[in-house]
Amino acid sequence: MKTSNIIVFFLIIILSLSLFGVNSALASNDELTEIESQQLKILKLSKIIERHPSTIELKEDLKNYTAGLELYQQSDYQHAISELLKVKYSTLNLPLYIKAQFILGDCYRKIEDWNGAIEVYKNLVVNDPILTDYSLFYLADTYHHKGDNYESIATFKKIIENFPHSLIIAEANYQVAQTYCELKDIDSALIYYKNILENSQDDQLKGKVLLELSEIYWQERRYIDSLNCLYEILEKNYRLKRNSEPEELLVKYLYKIKEDLKDIKIPYHIMLKCADILFKYRQYNMAEDLYMEIIKGFPVEEVTSEVYYKRARSLYYKGEYKKTINQCEEIIIRFTPSEITIKADYLIANSLRALGKSHLAMDRYKKIIGKYPESYYARQSFQRLAELYFQAKETEKGISTWRDLINRYPNSYEAMNSLWNLARYYTNNNAFSEALDCYHELAERFSQSSLGDDALYWEGKTLESMGLKEEARIAYEKLVQEYALSYYSERVVQQKSDISFSWPIPFSNKEDFIDLKEFFKKYDKIEGKGQLALLKAELFKEINFYQESIVELRGALKYYPGNIYLLFELSDIYQRNKEYYNSVNYTEIIFSYLKGNHRLEDLPLELWQKLYPFYFKDIINKYALKYEIDPLLVLAMIREESRFNPWNESVAGARGLMQIIFSTGEWIAQKLNLEDFTDERLFSTEVNINLGCWYINYLKERFSNDPILMISGYNAGPGITSKWVKEYDRSDLDNFVENIPYSETREHIKKVMKSYQIYKKLAKILSEK
Repeated sequence: MKTSNIIVFFLIIILSLSLFGVNSALASNDELTEIESQQLKILKLSKIIERHPSTIELKEDLKNYTAGLELYQQSDYQHAISELLKVKYSTLNLPLYIKAQFILGDCYRKIEDWNGAIEVYKNLVVNDPILTDYSLFYLADTYHHKGDNYESIATFKKIIENFPHSLIIAEANYQVAQTYCELKDIDSALIYYKNILENSQDDQLKGKVLLELSEIYWQERRYIDSLNCLYEILEKNYRLKRNSEPEELLVKYLYKIKEDLKDIKIPYHIMLKCADILFKYRQYNMAEDLYMEIIKGFPVEEVTSEVYYKRARSLYYKGEYKKTINQCEEIIIRFTPSEITIKADYLIANSLRALGKSHLAMDRYKKIIGKYPESYYARQSFQRLAELYFQAKETEKGISTWRDLINRYPNSYEAMNSLWNLARYYTNNNAFSEALDCYHELAERFSQSSLGDDALYWEGKTLESMGLKEEARIAYEKLVQEYALSYYSERVVQQKSDISFSWPIPFSNKEDFIDLKEFFKKYDKIEGKGQLALLKAELFKEINFYQESIVELRGALKYYPGNIYLLFELSDIYQRNKEYYNSVNYTEIIFSYLKGNHRLEDLPLELWQKLYPFYFKDIINKYALKYEIDPLLVLAMIREESRFNPWNESVAGARGLMQIIFSTGEWIAQKLNLEDFTDERLFSTEVNINLGCWYINYLKERFSNDPILMISGYNAGPGITSKWVKEYDRSDLDNFVENIPYSETREHIKKVMKSYQIYKKLAKILSEK
């Protein structure tokens, strides 16, 4: 043995004695139980041993484990088994043995050698003092795959009974419930489902359980219990893979009962929830009918003013304005003054406006302002009143109304919007001095709002128009410094060569970025239970057991909520597990903190890659090449349309990665000769990207490859975009975008164009050898 290895070996022995000593400094953590303290010591020690294997046996084990892991990752399970069987049990480096056994057991499972896997996990249950609950879980799951359901249940129960604080106890309850369902023992299954609902902190699992319970109760003809399960998912906002699924089922079951089971009385809260769902998805006729049925079918004292108002709102969206007015007047007469009666008054005004009775609408808005000055609807009435004045060409009255609103409610959202409307009015009428005052006030008073960066850019642009170039440069520099991730910062950098700023990613070469590990040194000081969970997560990550790693990292975050290092690790594991939406979501949480506490040049390249990832790259490149479009524009659109969530749905019915509505998808499918097209196929990653890329090519040809118009056409429709092209001057791109009357489309253009430019810069950096 070399001298250096001998020294390392003795250091390990000394550290081992220290770690397991009663007076060890590492053991003095009040949060940890004695068993957890020992687990933490073992995991810490193993990191040192694996970095510096001091004996021939350890080196051999490490070599065999590494070879087995590589073969496992290549799906060469038979050869992986041969290598992993060579790894010997060692108390000196127990985690290495546990990792090898976990992979070995999974290799046996992959080739459906259930007895081989069971033997591995049985041995682990005896020899693994660190992750025994997981060893039991894999053993129980293997019994289930083998068809030995009673042994599976008994083993899962050992986790529930012997590891009450395990992070996988809810999942163990779930597996027991599932197996009882397979055995048709529903009463036993319900016990374990209820355990989850009462004790689990995992809202996603609760939603899944309630969805399954709804189906069970429906099959058992416990119809109201079934409906109540779906209602609970919606009321508590439990997330599911498809969030619209419980909504669709609730409405479906409601009408099934109404048509086939008419003797069953549907509860008030279920009827109301269904009506609300129908309204949400713009089924106004059905929603109004259901609200009316509630009003007529339940005792007067049960039906709240809100139901009457919701019916009136449905009538309004159906375009039945006179009926809307009648219903609102009934509300005002029937119920004591409240927020609902104010809303009814406001809806009457909007209905009068829709009927073309502008003067009556104005009078109503003024009445609301005078009678309810502190109400949200007073501020809204000011805005509607100003709009009516401008429509009537009474410009000065419109301006005066905006200013009155700003003065009365100086810090309100409506005041901010009115300032912006004033600024845009003055800009479009070349009243630069007045416009400048409004932009400057917006930039100062509402700097943290969504309009803070817009106002600063337009302040600079207006100063330029006035010939004040130095003042404009100062405004632009402030913009790029304070709003580095803004669309308008990119516009400044694109147009102003005298402003030195590399937007938004500060470097052009990989080697200029700070090292990731170096960056996280400030945040990776995790101790106690949090450190134990982190080390377990790292162990699982190393062997590609990503779901288990996620469980442990979420456990660590309970002790260190908001910790940047843990959030990054979680984002990374979600990415590896192909849960891309969650990965981007956690990265955005990180950035929301970092951009206020760090300069962008201090951020590692890996963070930018997580924030603007290249997911589904092969499929995107395939169809981008086929339809001759820029794959980076496709990436930008997917990022802003769905955050890379293939199951994303909008209330308008848009589905999938590129948010395609069924009618558009069906039209494109006909063009592509896709057979058996259904709305469900929009959830297919490849189908959705294929259709979306074809549509971008269609818009590219229609709008001469202008990305602004292509994005607008994708969001608002090509017809309305063509109309805007005719109506608005395009000589100034910024003015054209800001004059688009649909706020959603305006902001969507900015978001996609910002992402597009960032993807271009990232692609350039990453392509450098």
